[in-house]
Amino acid sequence: EKQTEFNKCLRAKRTIEEELEKILQERRLNLEKSSLDNEDLAKRCFHAERERDDTQLKYEQNQQAHKMLQQTYTAEKINHEHKQKELTERLQKVTSDLDKMTNEYTSTINELNECKKRLSLIQNEQTLVQRRMADLVKRHEEQIIEKERECLVRLTQRDDVNRVTFNELRNLVNRQQRMIV
Repeated sequence: EKQTEFNKCLRAKRTIEEELEKILQERRLNLEKSSLDNEDLAKRCFHAERERDDTQLKYEQNQQAHKMLQQTYTAEKINHEHKQKELTERLQKVTSDLDKMTNEYTSTINELNECKKRLSLIQNEQTLVQRRMADLVKRHEEQIIEKERECLVRLTQRDDVNRVTFNELRNLVNRQQRMIV
């Protein structure tokens, strides 16, 4: 917008300068004309010079505004470049942290999987040991039951032997008593 206005002012200045130049040339050529014409030319010159001065003033103001806009633009550009640099550094740090966390996560997952494998092996071993223990306990119980049976059989046999012996002794005692009587 300022640039457009600036360009307009430049064109207007050139147009006015050309007009002024024409007027000056006309004045030189028409010096012989009457004083009324001279007065009219003087007025036109005065107005042209005044318009030229106004245009020059606008041109200088626009130039100053353009310069200020350029300075503002440069300052903002530097500020944005600084912010972009900071954001890029932060992004690199976050990316680095994310990579580190990903590596740690992968390492932890690998360790967890390894622990799961070891736990599975230990559980399998524990299951085998429990089965062996159960088999041993079962065999031991069977052996105890067998020994109990054997003991019961022996006890029964002894009882039988004792009964027989007792009966024989009683019979013997009875016979002896009968023999004595």
